[in-house]
Amino acid sequence: MKTEIKLDVDIPTGEGQIKVMPHFEKMNILWQLDILKGWIWDLQELYNNKVDVWENEVKTLQEEVDGRNKTTLI
Repeated sequence: MKTEIKLDVDIPTGEGQIKVMPHFEKMNILWQLDILKGWIWDLQELYNNKVDVWENEVKTLQEEVDGRNKTTLI
């Protein structure tokens, strides 16, 4: 089956957008809702996982900075 929705990104600005293909709009509304729900679920899971990775990176960096500050004070 064709891609019904495209996720595009503008790399320099870090902005994303969704493009709905005409074929998607022609499908049954209940089908559209079911597909959208699944995609939203998957995207939310991906987002949550990336937030976890980011939070761990920030925590690691903060621990490194705190460790450097302690040795500087001694």
